Amino acid sequence: MMNALVFPTPADAAQGCAGALRALIDQAIAERGIARVAVSGGSTPKLMFDALARMELDWRKIDWFWVDERCVPPDHELSNYAMTARHLFDPAGVPPDRIHRVRGELPPDEALEAYLDEIARVFESPYPEFDAVQLGLGADAHTASLFPGEPRIEEIGGVAAAVHVEKLDQWRVTLLPEALFAARARLVLATGADKASAVSRIAYDLLNPLELPGQLLLAPGAPSVFYLDEAAAADLERQ
Repeated sequence: MMNALVFPTPADAAQGCAGALRALIDQAIAERGIARVAVSGGSTPKLMFDALARMELDWRKIDWFWVDERCVPPDHELSNYAMTARHLFDPAGVPPDRIHRVRGELPPDEALEAYLDEIARVFESPYPEFDAVQLGLGADAHTASLFPGEPRIEEIGGVAAAVHVEKLDQWRVTLLPEALFAARARLVLATGADKASAVSRIAYDLLNPLELPGQLLLAPGAPSVFYLDEAAAADLERQ
């Protein structure tokens, strides 16, 4: 079952998601002295990062990771790290030693190994338990860089992988379902009319994550909350 919160506009949905992420970060710091968060890229989170950057947080006690990253240099226009730096890290003054990016400038296998090593170093375990994971959805219902038909969607036990997205002819490093399931909370931000069909299919079609990877976010355990604008939720409302 989908736990969805619907907001009038993309900005409202982003603000709601940012507020929820802030609360989870504050809770983690209060309980464990540190918060460990994985965020997504693309265009949708920009407004959320803008909102979060304006909030009061103990930025010295938050470790930042990525759900996925394109295998490009950190100053590339397609880099998720670069987008997050522009909209969150630089405005908020996040300490550089708290930023654990995927080294997309390396060959994919080397970027993956370096990321797994960094995760193991920070968590003191090869198996991370993020306090919060912020994800998005594609119009094809992909989430992270797990696109329809990707065999690693069904992988058990893996933390991350280097995957080649055929339709984009692009290498990416992505967290795998096991790492997403292990998170204490998952926040899903999806806005725009182009996401309406994917949101509806994830909610109402028969369970088939290999065809609809976003259905991974319906898994039991850590709750997933979907932050949608009215356009993305339009087909939900007609059911």
